[in-house]
Amino acid sequence: MWKTFKFFDKELLKDPQTNKPYDDLESFRVTCTTGGSGQIILGESNGKMHFLSLVDGGNIRLQTVPAYHSKITNIHQLKQNSLVVTVGYDEPDQSLIKVWDCSKLDRLGVANQLRTIKPQLPQKKFDITCIAVDEHQSFLVAGFLTGEILLIKGNLSRFWSSKQQIIPVGIKEAITGLAFTNWNSDTYLFITTEKGVYSHKMTGVQMTTTLGHEGCKLGCCVMSDSSQNHKFVVVSEYTSFYFPTERAQSFVFEGQKMMVNWSKGHLIIVKKGSDKPSANLAGITPSVEQYTVVLCDIQHNFIASTIPFTSRVLGVVPEWGVINILTADGKITQLREHDTQSKLETLFKRNLFDYAVNLARSQSYDDGLAEIRRRYGDHLYSKGDYGSAIEQYKNAIKHLEPSYVIRKYLDAQQIENLTSYLKALHDEGLAKSDHTTLLLNCYTKLDREEGDKVKEFIESCKPGNFDIEAAIRVCRQSDFHEYAMELARRHGQHDWYMIIQIEDRKKYKEALDYIQRLSFRDATTYTKKYGKTLMAAEPDLTTRVITSLCLGQWRTTEAIDRSAELQAHPDKFIHIFVDHSERLMHFLESSVKHVKCSKAVYNTLLELYMSQKIKMSDEEREAKVMSLLSNTEASYDDHHALILAEMHHIQAAVLYLYEHKLEMYQPILQFHMEHSQHEEVFKTCENHGKQDKNLWVLALQYFARVETDKRSDYIKQTLKHIDQYKLLPPLMIVEILAKSKLTQLGDVKEYIADKLHQENSAIAADEALIRKYQEDTARTKEQLEELRTKARVFQVMKCSTCNSGLYLPAIHFLCKHSYHYSCLEEGEDGKFHCPICYKEDETVIATLQELDAVTNVNEDFHRLLDRRVGDGFTVVAEYFGRGVMNKTSAGQKSGTSAM
Repeated sequence: MWKTFKFFDKELLKDPQTNKPYDDLESFRVTCTTGGSGQIILGESNGKMHFLSLVDGGNIRLQTVPAYHSKITNIHQLKQNSLVVTVGYDEPDQSLIKVWDCSKLDRLGVANQLRTIKPQLPQKKFDITCIAVDEHQSFLVAGFLTGEILLIKGNLSRFWSSKQQIIPVGIKEAITGLAFTNWNSDTYLFITTEKGVYSHKMTGVQMTTTLGHEGCKLGCCVMSDSSQNHKFVVVSEYTSFYFPTERAQSFVFEGQKMMVNWSKGHLIIVKKGSDKPSANLAGITPSVEQYTVVLCDIQHNFIASTIPFTSRVLGVVPEWGVINILTADGKITQLREHDTQSKLETLFKRNLFDYAVNLARSQSYDDGLAEIRRRYGDHLYSKGDYGSAIEQYKNAIKHLEPSYVIRKYLDAQQIENLTSYLKALHDEGLAKSDHTTLLLNCYTKLDREEGDKVKEFIESCKPGNFDIEAAIRVCRQSDFHEYAMELARRHGQHDWYMIIQIEDRKKYKEALDYIQRLSFRDATTYTKKYGKTLMAAEPDLTTRVITSLCLGQWRTTEAIDRSAELQAHPDKFIHIFVDHSERLMHFLESSVKHVKCSKAVYNTLLELYMSQKIKMSDEEREAKVMSLLSNTEASYDDHHALILAEMHHIQAAVLYLYEHKLEMYQPILQFHMEHSQHEEVFKTCENHGKQDKNLWVLALQYFARVETDKRSDYIKQTLKHIDQYKLLPPLMIVEILAKSKLTQLGDVKEYIADKLHQENSAIAADEALIRKYQEDTARTKEQLEELRTKARVFQVMKCSTCNSGLYLPAIHFLCKHSYHYSCLEEGEDGKFHCPICYKEDETVIATLQELDAVTNVNEDFHRLLDRRVGDGFTVVAEYFGRGVMNKTSAGQKSGTSAM
């Protein structure tokens, strides 16, 4: 039984100018109606056709066209254009078809008649009962009382005649309804009589199909809209819907049906009589003829409204956004549908939430639909129907706050419903970590032993639909370690996988196998992170994994990749080998052999070699240390290596580092001195005396105090090198040797004799130089005296530069050289100088200036010392800073050497 509502309001059409019911139609004898293109069209028994339209802000305009001489029986308005097709009588017993164009008005402002079609039938008398027009204007059909159907092909808007033919359907009773539809790219014609329903295929192979044996009266069939897939509706005792090939569905509506129509998903049925048994209580006497308009919402299976009328209903025209009901008293009653929100409020008051849901869904009322489902769920929950309520909450899951539902179902008795809702949250990708935790806790309570539901959840959920870490945590806490690992493995949660394998399951080998299946970057990360634990449990396999990472041998999906990009730094894994010194040594040896390593690696390897943690003989240990130190590619820290060698007393390493790395020769010499290695002392001086000449001085001091067979030879050789490099003055050498009681005169006799000979030679050279300077001075004085007292005669005939004859202008110098003026150039001081004598004169002048400067500096220095009593150190420091003392010392040293 369909529920009945009041979703339409009833009001009379009023004249806007008088605000009274529109009564211009009271005198009309209406026989047929239609509507479309913003107007209502009425056909009258006197042959007049009336056009009713709204203009100028709601004013009603009525236009009349004298269409026929007698009664109009049918009017059809095409939906997709302004063509109107009418059927009426100009002559008795012969129906005529006329086509009108409402878009082309004549000079009087009414519709323009395009053409008149006279049916061509064998009999002279015929009556058309109904017509139908294809929306593409390809077909026009007319049904007759005799059961014949006339097909008229051609464009209706053109003036020339069209082809006519009888459709051979084999029907003998009066045709009561015709309608076209398109189905699977073909055009079909629905046909009704009072005894049957048929369909005739108009395109392709024509054929007629009997759809049912229950027909309808004239005016009791109509085509539905898209909400019902354009089905053909036939209303008689049963209301049936038809496809072109079969009957779809049927309903029962009581009462005597008079006519039907369709509007926006509603089947409009006009029936005789009243649906209210006690209608007379409202002042309506039983003698008055009653009619009822029933509006059926076929999609949602309810009656939207039932509207009673006391006057005979002449026509139902959906137009102007309302349903217009024309009654015999000349009034037009308009049925205006409620908006969707008003309908929903009505349904809410009656707790008809299932109707509200269907209505909102059909109206694409998405925002309101979620609220409806929430209210529906609350209603069911209050009634104790928790399972149905949770289904409604699930349907509104995208728009409903999850906590609103979860709080209602936290009772242990509702765990299954809560689980269902949480599962839906995850399926929609709306779950947060708390929801995942709660869902898995529910699963573990429902399936504590087997864990099948947990397994099903893990296998069914896709990434992004739930919080993976939360799921892993719950599985781990519930001891479902296998499921937790499967989640971690499937979704790349390597940290969780390693934690579960190592901390929970103690499966260290499986953890290492998992690492070996990871990418290079991830394998490096997790080996560093868990390496100590894995090394303690599986040292061999862990060492192989680390070696593969550092030597560029990590297996990818293709092959062993040895590229530098896939090589980890060995120093990053050293901390893993704590308490595994021997494995660390082998690992580092392999690393330095195959890849370039940092200083930390070499330093660690040296420390391992020198320490006592690894058992090996002293010879083997020293050999390994020296091999590493002498490796030119090894990049160890020299000072760190020296400290290690000294700590572990590996003297060969110490000496090697001093000599070849640090170039510290004096410690080497000191080492040999401490160990009385006289020959090594002398060899060290010979090998490195050029780099560090002070080695010979130290050697002299050493050999002066030691007693050895070759002591005298060592001293003599040492003195030769000291004398060669002029490292010490003779007096200081004598003082050094004199401090030792072992020194004999024979040790220094040769050296002293050589030095005395050198001194005597120097004195003789100085005396010769003095005599030369004295002679030069005397000669110079004579020349000066001669220049002051005698005239100088220049008799040079040739230029001293070009050696050609001398001519004026010429320049003569007192040195008896003469030059052409053009052969000389001015000096930097703007004067002319003799090119031959100037270089010698320049040297003498420079020497005189230097002597004057030294004299001035010495005088200034002593003068400042005299002035600053008690603060002489400041003066000395200042002169040292200016380099004056260096120059003086250099002069003293050179003077000392010439002596």
